[in-house]
Amino acid sequence: MNDFGLNKRDLKRLSKKSLKFVIPRGTLPTKRDYNKAIGIKAREPIPTKVKHKVKNRAKSKCEWKGCKETKYLDFHHKDMVNYNNKLTNIMFVCSTHHRAMHDKYKKVITKRDDFGRAFETKVMSKKALKKYKEEKKKAFLDPLYGR
Repeated sequence: MNDFGLNKRDLKRLSKKSLKFVIPRGTLPTKRDYNKAIGIKAREPIPTKVKHKVKNRAKSKCEWKGCKETKYLDFHHKDMVNYNNKLTNIMFVCSTHHRAMHDKYKKVITKRDDFGRAFETKVMSKKALKKYKEEKKKAFLDPLYGR
């Protein structure tokens, strides 16, 4: 491996191919430049127009059903393909739900107050969720549980 994270095979492919793009004089090529020369698809940033359309569609809130978080929002690719920047493939979600979507073995737990308003969300494993529900059930059945 070299400074750009390329192995020997990729360096040979790069040396055989001529660079099809122009690197401005006085600058060093980046890892993205080398990957482009070899033919590896690099993750392209989401275009600004698409970002604005997704934000307007979501009304600057998390698009997860029932979540109204307005801070710390991320763009998420539904099909997990980062170079598919179509408007239908991108969601605007809070960091909690974004993490949950990337880890399908975890669930999002929302704690609610007496009026049904969410005041805390957590991402838990299914095993921890089962234990959490059992503790909650015990606490509900026995008011003096845990005191």
